[in-house]
Amino acid sequence: EFGTRMLFLGGFKAGPHMPPAKARIYPRRLAYFAALRRVAKRHDGLYVDVGKGMQTCAVELYKQHPIHSVYSDGGHFNDVGSIIVAGELLRGLGFEWIKT
Repeated sequence: EFGTRMLFLGGFKAGPHMPPAKARIYPRRLAYFAALRRVAKRHDGLYVDVGKGMQTCAVELYKQHPIHSVYSDGGHFNDVGSIIVAGELLRGLGFEWIKT
């Protein structure tokens, strides 16, 4: 009615610096991400899987130096992580010129 679409971000994966106890819960999120994809499809929404790109960047930064992190506390994104997620979101919206 108003020309809007729902957008879901999902597919997040554990990366370096994530506490092992928190990383163990990530496989349980797969069902949640699948449900988001179904809802998006059913209601003409958009599901953007940012997990692989985010994890790739996090691992690459970690390889450069172990102090590099995309997380503020091992699970929530810091400024760098937020920029990477934004790049993945833009890629999901069709801005292929965005490189992360």
